[in-house]
Amino acid sequence: MEELIKKATDSVVASLKGVDNIYDTMFDIVKGNVVDLFNGAGDVVSAGTGAASKIVASLIKGIVEIGGEAEKAAEKVVMGTLKGANEAGKDAAGMIEDAVRGVIKGTNEVGGDVGKAAVGAVKGAIQAAGEIGVGTEDALQKAVSGAIKSAGEIGESAVETVKKALEDSVEGAKDVISSTFK
Repeated sequence: MEELIKKATDSVVASLKGVDNIYDTMFDIVKGNVVDLFNGAGDVVSAGTGAASKIVASLIKGIVEIGGEAEKAAEKVVMGTLKGANEAGKDAAGMIEDAVRGVIKGTNEVGGDVGKAAVGAVKGAIQAAGEIGVGTEDALQKAVSGAIKSAGEIGESAVETVKKALEDSVEGAKDVISSTFK
């Protein structure tokens, strides 16, 4: 599975090299590669939703390698991953939390701002929600949960950074945080 994810990431990175504004182009490229990855890879499919985190973390790291910012990329990567998985017939709704976790993990690994990345990832999940058959509130709940759980694996400082960023920037996040993470 790791080899297939690396191949897909390399393909995305190669496709974005030389593009003036990678963020305008990223969504379609990510979505197409995720569709191909899920359609052509039994190992990835059998890995279930756990694969989404690895795919997203790998994509974030690859995008940073070519000079992109993980924070700006998070929204498009999550949207592309969820919509691509949905198009490939996978349980994209079940991947929301995992995809957001991948953003936080990948961003942390490259030294990016996990708070800003969490905001982008949660917004991307909410935008993709309607197209993958998930209500906005459910998507918000899953995405916020994924961001905070992943930040918890990094440390208390990351948790506080993510919570504050989400509360300040994503409508409804404060309610989810106060009801779920007391």
